[in-house]
Amino acid sequence: MVVVGSANFDLFVEIDRPPKIGETVSAKDGQTLAGGKGANQAVCSGNLSYPTYFVGQVGEDAYGNLILDALKNGGVLVMLQSDGQNSIIIVGGANMSDWPERFSEENLKMVKNAGIVLLQREIPDSVNIQVVKAAKSAGVMVILDAGGMDAPFPVELLNAVDMFSPNETELGRITGMPTEGYEQISQAVLKCHKMVCQSIAEPLNI
Repeated sequence: MVVVGSANFDLFVEIDRPPKIGETVSAKDGQTLAGGKGANQAVCSGNLSYPTYFVGQVGEDAYGNLILDALKNGGVLVMLQSDGQNSIIIVGGANMSDWPERFSEENLKMVKNAGIVLLQREIPDSVNIQVVKAAKSAGVMVILDAGGMDAPFPVELLNAVDMFSPNETELGRITGMPTEGYEQISQAVLKCHKMVCQSIAEPLNI
């Protein structure tokens, strides 16, 4: 497994519900944790004893050091509200900045030799497209997690991946359809399947 994606420093607060406009609410708890979709996915894969490589960027600061330590230790941190749902605000930082115009030959070789490549949208689309092209040239399966930027998906990226994984919110944004129950989600998945790649993996929280 090769994961190319984000590694973040997360500020986590536990709340009973999101605040309304103009309202102040108290948090039950607050923590600073290492996270990021890409880093968490890589560590989960590694903890399953599957040979896993992670390609990402971190800042040269205390936050970056915390992320590197968490990756080295292999711990996975799950961050949820009391009802099991989460809302995420991303500051791109190093994840979105100064990626090389072309991957190193070492990284390209790693991608081409992978069993599976896993991508997300917390890094630039240009990076994902470069990785997809390398993977597909070697016949490697590519999975794209739709989480991250809420900008439109490049057709070049969607048409190249083998499996596409949006949650309900992302599925609704992509298809323009409601996704408030199983039947609505099923119809939206069918539309998404026609729009993009061969397989849709839809995590259900219903």
